[in-house]
Amino acid sequence: MRRPSAPPSPSRGSTMTALASPVDIDAFGEYERPADAPGREPFTGRLGTAEFPIEPGRYHLYAGWFCPWAHRVTLSRALNGLEEYISLSWIDNERDARGWAFREGTGEDPVNGFEFLREAYRLARPGYDGHVSVPLLWDKVANTAVSNDPASLALSFPADFDAVIDPETSTAPPALREKIAEVERFLRLEPNGPTEWDGLLGGREYVLGERLTEADLYLWVKLVRYPLDDEAWPALAEYRDRLMALPAFAATTDRSTY
Repeated sequence: MRRPSAPPSPSRGSTMTALASPVDIDAFGEYERPADAPGREPFTGRLGTAEFPIEPGRYHLYAGWFCPWAHRVTLSRALNGLEEYISLSWIDNERDARGWAFREGTGEDPVNGFEFLREAYRLARPGYDGHVSVPLLWDKVANTAVSNDPASLALSFPADFDAVIDPETSTAPPALREKIAEVERFLRLEPNGPTEWDGLLGGREYVLGERLTEADLYLWVKLVRYPLDDEAWPALAEYRDRLMALPAFAATTDRSTY
C-alpha cells in the first residue's frame, strides 16, 4: 500500500497557522492504524504535579466532535468551568491516510499552527510514528503534550482542579469518586445498551441520584450516539432531552458527526 508523505516535523515555538488540504482518499488512501504502534496513550502526565502545575491559561485541549472519549473530556471542562485554565480547539471530522487534521470546517490550530495533529505528537516526542488520537491535552508553557489518556483525563479535570472548582457543582465530588469509577468500568468493559442504561438510571434524576456527575457523562456519550426508540425507552429519552437542554451539553454535542 502506498504510504502518504509524512507531515513536516514541527519546530518548537512555531506560531504560523495553516489549514490542511481537504480529505483525499484517492490521493492518499484511507487511514490505517500502524500495526506496530505503541499503546494508545503515549502521554500520561498528570495535572497538579511539579511538571504540570495548575495555572490559568496554561493548557489547551485538542478534541474531535465525533469522538466519545474527547466528548467526555470537553463536557467535564465545560461543566466544571475550566475555560480559564484550558482552551479548546477541534480537529476535522474526517481523515485520510495523513491522519487527523485542522481544516476550514473546524478551524485552525490556535496554539501551534499545525496542519496535522501528528505534528503535535512529534513535537512532544520527536520521530513518533504511532497512532494519533484525541483528546490530547497540551501544555502551552512547556510546549509539550500532557496526556492523551481518555480514561483518566475526564475524571482528572475535576480532581486535579479541586482547589478552583466550586465543590457544590463539581462533577466528581470526593465522596462519589469510587461510585463514578464503578460506573465507568461497567460502561467501558461490560456489554451494555438501553436495557442496562435504563437500569443504571433506575428512575433517578441522574445516574448517582440528584447530582450531575461524571457518571452521567460516561452514559451520555453512549446514549446520545444510539438510535434510541423513544417510545420503548421513555425514561432514557426524557433524560437525554433534559441533559441536551443544558448549555454545557448543547455546546459540546454535535449529533451530525456521529
